[in-house]
Amino acid sequence: MEGSPIMITLALTLMWFVLYWLVAGVLFAIIGLVRFMRINTARFSCLFTLMSFATAYAAAWTGYVAAARTNGRCLAQIDAAYEVIPGLFRCATTIMVSNGILWFIVLLAVGIALMFVSRLPERTRVTPKI
Repeated sequence: MEGSPIMITLALTLMWFVLYWLVAGVLFAIIGLVRFMRINTARFSCLFTLMSFATAYAAAWTGYVAAARTNGRCLAQIDAAYEVIPGLFRCATTIMVSNGILWFIVLLAVGIALMFVSRLPERTRVTPKI
C-alpha cells in the first residue's frame, strides 16, 4: 500500500501544530507577561490557535510536496500510519525541517500582527476601571 498524501499531510499537520502552538504560545505568553502592551487575551488566543493550525498545514503540505518531488520513490514505501513521520524524516529531513522553520517564522510574524490587532485601548485617568 502506498503512503496516502492525506494521511501523511494530516500526521505532519498534527505534529507541526502541537510544536508551533506550544513553542510560539510560550513565547507570546512571555511577551504578554512582560506587558509590552495590554491585549484582549481571548481574541488573541483564538486567532493564534487558528493561525497555528493554518501554518502547520502549510508547513506539512509544502514539506510533503517538496519531499515528493525529490524523493518520490522513498515516500511510496511508507505503508502504515505509524510509519508516516519517521518515514518522512528518513526520506527528507532537510526539506521537512527547513519548511518547518520557514513557516514558524511566518507564524511569529503573524502572531506579532495579531498582538497589535488584539490590543486593548490604554486606560486614562478618565477611563473607569472595569
